[in-house]
This record gives sequence, structure tokens and C-alpha cells, in this order.
Amino acid sequence: MGMKRSPVFIFVLCAGLSGLLPGPVPRARSGEAEPAAAPAAGTPSGMKKGVLQEVAGPLGRLLCLSWEKQGIKLDREAQEEGAKTKEEAVRELTDKFVKQGLGEEQAAKMAEMQADRGASGVDGLFSEIREAGGSRGWGSSSSGEERSIHFQGAKLSGRMETGRGRFRVILSEQNEPGCQIDFQDDGDGRVSFTGCDAADTFFLRLTQRKDGGVRVILIRDKDVFQAQAASFAALWRAHRGPVEKDLLPLLRHLGVTPPLMPGDPAVKARVLSRLSPPGDGERKAFEDAVRGLDDNDFQAREAASRKLGESYGRFREAIDKLLKEGKLAPEAKNRLQSLAESKGREARRVDAVVAALGLLDDPGCLVELLGEAKGADAEAVAAQLKKVTGQDLPDAAAWKKWWEDKGKGAAGGPAPK
Repeated sequence: MGMKRSPVFIFVLCAGLSGLLPGPVPRARSGEAEPAAAPAAGTPSGMKKGVLQEVAGPLGRLLCLSWEKQGIKLDREAQEEGAKTKEEAVRELTDKFVKQGLGEEQAAKMAEMQADRGASGVDGLFSEIREAGGSRGWGSSSSGEERSIHFQGAKLSGRMETGRGRFRVILSEQNEPGCQIDFQDDGDGRVSFTGCDAADTFFLRLTQRKDGGVRVILIRDKDVFQAQAASFAALWRAHRGPVEKDLLPLLRHLGVTPPLMPGDPAVKARVLSRLSPPGDGERKAFEDAVRGLDDNDFQAREAASRKLGESYGRFREAIDKLLKEGKLAPEAKNRLQSLAESKGREARRVDAVVAALGLLDDPGCLVELLGEAKGADAEAVAAQLKKVTGQDLPDAAAWKKWWEDKGKGAAGGPAPK
């Protein structure tokens, strides 16, 4: 779907970001008449690299999305992963202040004052972004539970607001491509993201209401994708191609970690494990690995832990059952418990996308999975496809052609029986 984009139109759409933070002035706001500069050859609009890509690590954890039933939410567990304890923060800050020239006693006092903030996962991530953006200082204000932190750097300016379940981050690149982003989550179901660049080559606005309703508008030069749906899952089903090929890659490029999708290897493995339980050979390998957790040799115990970690998605239920009911040696139990804790959050995220998108009954995902599966796994996927669609086709190639003929590969949604 195409629509001519005018500078005035982009000016109106980007007004929500203008004035919040200093940054490059888009042509639409400067009054210049010349057309926006085209991106580098082969680079889609909005995908030019800037400082947002330099801070992709901490920013991607700060703005990590996960599934909540049929909708999306800010993954606050991801924000707190790896957060420092207060003691660790005190030691790190003390060393930092000493290197800056303070005496040890004064450095320790200042570190103690800032330790609570430094120990927070959210504040620690925002601090990493601030330092990478070329800022050595920051300002803050608070009122009751509401708190705001802001900074102005040579490469990036930003603000983070928290309080009463609400979370907001605004970032503005100071140099090309001059992207500005505004992410908000009110903790009660409402989520929004706005992004644009200084040259007006793209504009993205994604919103989710409290009732789960979603609306998206993505403008790239003269191309426009706009849609609304009852939920993010419904948006994906109705517009699978644009969501997976345009919307999600752009979100990731601008710093947001999108929710897991069907193409993720862990998601495929989970769907496969639900359709095709482990065979005799896999079960024997699993049992051998469990016994290896209590081997006299340390290297053998480590190898057994790695093997179980690699196959955790296939044996999650078996591991949970062992921890609850199994007679395990202390070493084996500790290692299994550690494995369950380290893999547990990701496992819940995977289960959430399988449930939200109904992947066990989605013909498109099953057809794609059939093309990769082998042996008994392929037989299980083919049996599920027959059950879901009412079709009985001979092989993966025939199923792929059938799906393409239905014209659903890009649009999504279940194929008619």
C-alpha cells in the first residue's frame, strides 16, 4: 500500500517527540524545501546506523518486549537480569571515584550514597547508555514515587521516567541519522513506541491500548503500512509479512527487543517437542546426562550440564519432575536446579509465544517446520498439518506449494480446510 508522504505530514506525526530532547532538526521543521536525503544504496529507510546501534546491548534489555496472553508488555525481568548487588555497586563506584582523583574515604562515602541507584538494573542500563552517548553528567528529579533522570551527551541525549508501574524512555541522536525514539509502558496494558529520524525518511508509531487493541503506522519514503487489530497476535495473523519483514526489524534496529516470534529456533524446538515427544535414543541420552551430573570427574559433570542445557527445551517437563519427585544426589540436584533457574525465564517466554500465536495449529508455521524436520519429527508435523487443515499431502514440497497457493504466506491466518 503506498501513499505520498509530505514534510508537513511528518512534522505533525513527529510533533510528539519535538522539544522533548535536543537533537538534529528535521527538514520538515526547519522549513527547508529540498527533499530528504536518501539512505545509502541498499539500506532501507530507517535502517542507517547511528549511536542507537552502539548502545544496542543495554538498550535492548531496557526495552525488551514479551508476550502477555495475546498482547505485548515490557519485560521487567529482562531489565533486572545481571543487576549488581549493593555491595558490588559500592566497590565499583568507589574504584571509579578514586580513579577520578577522590580520596578513598570520600570516594567510599559517595559510593555508598549512590549505591542503591547503581545497584538497580534499570538505572545501571540507563547509565551504560548515558556513558556510551558521551555524557559524563546527569540530572534527576523526583516527587513521591515518580522519578526522572536525564542527560545530554555529545552523541546522545536521553530521559527516563519511572514510578507507579509507569516506565518511559526518550532518546535522541545528536548526529546522523538523528533518530529519536519514545517508548512508554504504563504497567497496565498500555504500550507505545514512536520513532523517526532527522531527514524524515521514516516514521513509526505503534500503540497498544489497555484492552489489547493495537494500531501501527509505518511510513518509509512513499510507502505506508498502517493497520489495526484486536491484539498484537491478531495483527501478526492478519499481516504476517509486513510485521515480520518490516515492523519487527525496524523496532530491533531502533533499540527495542521484539517479542519472540515463530521463526526463533527456541520457539521451533518447543513446537516440535510438543508435537513429537523425545524418542528412545533422546531419552537414553537424557538419562545418561542426568547420571553424569554426579560423576566423580569434574569435567564429566560440566559436560553433562552443558548437554542438558542444550536439550532443555525438549526435557523441561522431565527436569521439573525430577526436581520435584526424583531421588537425586546433592550435586546433581544443585546442577539441575541451577539449570532450571537459568533457563526458566526464557522457557516461559517461549511458551508464551506458542500460546499467543496458536503455533500448534498454525498451518503456515507447521509447513515451515515440516521443511526442516526429519524422521519421526517430520511425521509428527505432517500428522498435525493433516489434523489442522483436513488435507492429506505426500511430502514437505507438496505442503509448501499448497500453502503458497492459498496466498497466505504473507498475509497470515489459518488456511481454509
